[in-house]
Amino acid sequence: MEKKILGFIFISLIIFNFLQLTGDNLEETLGELAEDAAISYVDPVVSAFGSNLNGGWFHRVPEAKKIGFDLEIGLVGMATFFSEANKTFHTSGQIQFDSTDAWNMTDFMEGTDEEWLRPYVVEGIIDQELTVDIYGPTIVGSAEDSLMIKIPTQDIDYEYPLTGADSTYTIQEDFISPGVGGLLNETPILPLAVPQISIGTFYGTKMVCRFFSLSEVSKDLGDLKYFGIGFQHNPEVWLPYSIPVKVALSYYTQNLKIGSVVKTSATAYGINVSRTHGFKMLNITPYMGLMFESSKMEFTYDYLLEENVEGETIEVPLSVKFDIEGENKFRAILGISFRLGVVDLNFDYNFGKYNSITTGLGLTF
Repeated sequence: MEKKILGFIFISLIIFNFLQLTGDNLEETLGELAEDAAISYVDPVVSAFGSNLNGGWFHRVPEAKKIGFDLEIGLVGMATFFSEANKTFHTSGQIQFDSTDAWNMTDFMEGTDEEWLRPYVVEGIIDQELTVDIYGPTIVGSAEDSLMIKIPTQDIDYEYPLTGADSTYTIQEDFISPGVGGLLNETPILPLAVPQISIGTFYGTKMVCRFFSLSEVSKDLGDLKYFGIGFQHNPEVWLPYSIPVKVALSYYTQNLKIGSVVKTSATAYGINVSRTHGFKMLNITPYMGLMFESSKMEFTYDYLLEENVEGETIEVPLSVKFDIEGENKFRAILGISFRLGVVDLNFDYNFGKYNSITTGLGLTF
């Protein structure tokens, strides 16, 4: 049921020729995981994606002019690093197992005096959710490790066939594995690239825009639409004198949608400083910044849940909606920008919960 969740994540990778995965791979990985485990499994990629979106906006403070013309058109590339802590997870949740799993979980009853009760216990398992522990590699963990679902010893409610009375049966501790591990197999980074345009200045303010669209990513997911906008303001424009180090107050917001399945929002704000050395068309600009940020992905998807009704398996359509918030809340930025004629090249490193690098190449007029 989480096929569509991971569909979005991998679409972003496919767009930039990072990875090719099929729907079957995703379904095999998450088909039997509870929602909270699915969130834990994909969270590193969600957080890294949010970190990428909030990076690469700034590389030079706008001039302290009331009216000026400064246009830059370029491409920004971002890459967020994964640490060892991002490669494993451990969570508890509830799962509703199907008949195949229920029969496997009760194989210890085979050949015992209670084997005749087995079909009734199996039906009891299918009809209720069982508390389980789920642990193993996240999506960026090792492909050689396997996700494990631990089913603790617990009582199963079922109807005793001879009297029709409600009864319980204690099943033994068991382990189930979907048979797969980290689909990205310890990949060190998550990359992203977007076009970016900036124009200024109006009373010391520069506007920065990003945009991207893709028609019908897939029949299930629909169109991809992405738009971001931000502003950098140099308060020196209001001062009667010039200061040696230029300061910018910055704010950025952005939204990405894929059909009706995925909505992503990200926001960042803070302070940036820079100082240019050299000439107008040939210079070097060190810069740094402190930014507060947030990101969130909202998932809405439909799926079919198998239920046992009077001995028959039927499919029940359900709709699920939940959010995943990115873990990056703050970043410190340290970078450098070069200008050669009309060409601007910049590079910076971002320190946060998820560390990242960004680089930009643009033409300035």
